[in-house]
Amino acid sequence: MKCIYFPKNLLDVPEPPLDVRVIECASREVKLAWNEPLDGNSPILSYAVLHTQNPEDWPEIKSESHSDSLPSPPQPWARIADLRPATTYYFRVIAFNQLGASSPSRSVSVTTEPEVPSGPPRNLAVTAVGPHALHATWDPPNITDRNGQILGYYLGYVQVGLGAEDRYNYTTVKEEDSNGWILQGLNSYTKYKVVVQAFNNVGAGPASSEVTSITAEAAPSAPPQDVHCSTVSSRRLHVMWSLPPSFARNGIITSYHIMYENQCSPTSMYKDVPEAPAAIRVALSSPRSALIGWAPPSKANGVLIQYNVYEREVRHGVAKDPVRHTVSPSHTHYEANQLREKSNYEWWITAITHVGEGPSTAVMNLTPSSRVPAAILSFSTTISAPWKTDVSFHCRYVGNPRPEIFWLFNSNKVQVGPNLSVLSNGTLNLRSVTPSDAGNYTCNVQNIHHSESLVHILRVLVLPTYAKLDVLTAGWNNVTLQWTNSRAQGLVDLLGYIIRYREVGAEQDEWIEKRLPRHSLSYSVTGLDCGTLYEFSIAAYNMVGEGEAGSTREVRTLGDEPKAPPTQEAFSSSPHALTLHLERWQDGGCPISHFVLERRTLEHNWSLVTERAPPKASYTISGLEPATFYRLRVTAHNQRGATVTELRASTLTQKGLNIGTEDVSLEVGPFERPFYTYLRVSLPISVSLLALVLTLTTVAICLRRTSCTDASLPPGENNAPMKPEYYSVLSSTNQKHEGDPQLSNAAMTTEDLPEYDDDIYPYATFQAWKPSGQVSSQRGFQTFIYQGSDSPGVNSYAAGDVDGDEYAHVRPSVRSDTEEYDSPGSDSDGRIDDKPINFQSAYLRSNIRHSKFNTVICPFESSTSNEASPTPDRRFQHSKGRN
Repeated sequence: MKCIYFPKNLLDVPEPPLDVRVIECASREVKLAWNEPLDGNSPILSYAVLHTQNPEDWPEIKSESHSDSLPSPPQPWARIADLRPATTYYFRVIAFNQLGASSPSRSVSVTTEPEVPSGPPRNLAVTAVGPHALHATWDPPNITDRNGQILGYYLGYVQVGLGAEDRYNYTTVKEEDSNGWILQGLNSYTKYKVVVQAFNNVGAGPASSEVTSITAEAAPSAPPQDVHCSTVSSRRLHVMWSLPPSFARNGIITSYHIMYENQCSPTSMYKDVPEAPAAIRVALSSPRSALIGWAPPSKANGVLIQYNVYEREVRHGVAKDPVRHTVSPSHTHYEANQLREKSNYEWWITAITHVGEGPSTAVMNLTPSSRVPAAILSFSTTISAPWKTDVSFHCRYVGNPRPEIFWLFNSNKVQVGPNLSVLSNGTLNLRSVTPSDAGNYTCNVQNIHHSESLVHILRVLVLPTYAKLDVLTAGWNNVTLQWTNSRAQGLVDLLGYIIRYREVGAEQDEWIEKRLPRHSLSYSVTGLDCGTLYEFSIAAYNMVGEGEAGSTREVRTLGDEPKAPPTQEAFSSSPHALTLHLERWQDGGCPISHFVLERRTLEHNWSLVTERAPPKASYTISGLEPATFYRLRVTAHNQRGATVTELRASTLTQKGLNIGTEDVSLEVGPFERPFYTYLRVSLPISVSLLALVLTLTTVAICLRRTSCTDASLPPGENNAPMKPEYYSVLSSTNQKHEGDPQLSNAAMTTEDLPEYDDDIYPYATFQAWKPSGQVSSQRGFQTFIYQGSDSPGVNSYAAGDVDGDEYAHVRPSVRSDTEEYDSPGSDSDGRIDDKPINFQSAYLRSNIRHSKFNTVICPFESSTSNEASPTPDRRFQHSKGRN
């Protein structure tokens, strides 16, 4: 057989490094460690760490060049930098010595920690989808910029031109909805800036570039301002106004719709000549006089300064020049006198202002006559009077003989009373008119020559009835109302509407008032707070006053309370801090104003962290203990209200690990530890239980000893008679105890002895009586030895006396340990001294006395006999019956 010899120090390449492991992991670097392998009898010069993202595709091993000089031994660890966050890497380690590279070690994988996204979302585009909404779309950040799983986006918007363009209102958009989002509740035809930023479980990345867009147009929500008119001529007016407020235009104003009524004050109109008096009447007041009456012009076109009454006589067909008479503008009658018979007279009237004389009335003619018929010189009128006011209707009449006058109300003759009177000139006065006084009032005059009538119309104006109010739409900052009037005919006298509104529950409970024209049937109230409850009312008014308002309507503008994000997105943990991601709270459509933060441990009360944490930012609570559970209470406030969210979280361990699988949970109610886990509760309970156990044990021992003692007590009087042959009793009838009165009175009776023979133990020891002044060497004890009646060797003894320090042995044949402690004169063999002994059987009627200390010792404590003692049942059975 041929042998092959190998050199003792054969050189070879190293073995692969062992136990490659990750000891530190960050977002962009990893620290590896391993155990040194066998070096192949050649010192390891270096290590190479290979990493890849694809375990099937490893980079090539670079050749290593080494100098002859041996450097210091390389460390079995390495730090690999320039990695990407949230990326899974695979690592291998190769060892090198002078002969070359070892085989690669087993690969180990690790995923680097995530970071906030380093790039913004791409291709943000915003378009208008209505007067109050914008539609935004975008693409996710580049894969290399995400640095972790994108959980969602913060879509921010702000109105341009308000001076706070850096204070964006943010809306959280989940990843599954990231293909687009509609921003609602915006103002119409308003320019907005929109940005978007992505966030992962670490935080939010940079925002995208701003994109500006304008919402669509809508109808103006407010009327033109400062409307007023001026007179151009007697038939033309100049109306001027200002644009609606910029926030209420809601677009580009293209046209106006003008409605007008004849309600302008004459003093504010352009001065011009007046129109002709409205009517004229002429009647004979006597055979040689005439009375001319007229009505004022419908349009004075200025201030009247006088009337001109023109009179012309036509006699025999020849007209004379007219004569002008001036009359004060406060009078509408003129009486012409000294008229001649057989002449015809003509009259006409003009009105005059500062501008000039207006056109004349029609020409009226009259021929004097001896007959003067009844005639009315007043004119019909229609009066709209507020209720509870006074009204007068004129009825000036002439005639000869004097005409009879009477008034009719709706074809019924009026009755003069407290509220109705007729003056001598024919005027009818109504006092404090009511709606029942409205109607037609007819003045009738007549004489033997003629009769005439004149009709006046009275309309009594009352307070307008309430309008029925409805809500058309409610937005984030506006509410549109509409209403209907239950009395359409009331629009003739209606002057307008009054809308009042206020915030429900506000500290300043004041109504905001807005007056609208009478033709308005809808209105949009703007400038409201979002998510706020308002109440609205409407009332109509006329020249009488404001009518009763209808029932109020409560309307809440759009917007909800803030909403907490999912629990896993609410905060993040570190060993000494908890970071709340407040920017992930949804505002519900109403911008969050601030947060109130509180914290507590499971053993302490709540403590305030901050009262005004800013929104749209993260807040870090530092200085915490590692591996500790905490309660966090976050109260988010906006105009809609407040939302309280309680979180239960834990800080990480020093190694960055969670301390439990349920370290984070969203809770609705308070969390409390079980009461027994608190030391201040469990310690007193434990001590109390221990004391109770010791007390019960002590009581049980005492009861047991008491029961044992009670079982050895003598029977009472009512017990069964004892067997006389079972007992041997000392009788000391010859000795008297005059020296000790206490002992002399302590006579032993049958009640002091046991009831049954088994209750006496064969070697029970008692303290016998000693004469006064005599001390026994055996401490005054005597032993009474029990002997059954059928035991052999028991004889009948005669009664005899026994000295106090002597013992009686009834069973001499039985030797026990106690026999060597008999009286001083006794022998070790147990013989009995020759002293007179008197025994008494029967029922123990001897004069036996107790010693001062009469002690009964239980068998199991004082006996050293080898004989079996009576069972406890026999010893205690009858003693229980004596109770």
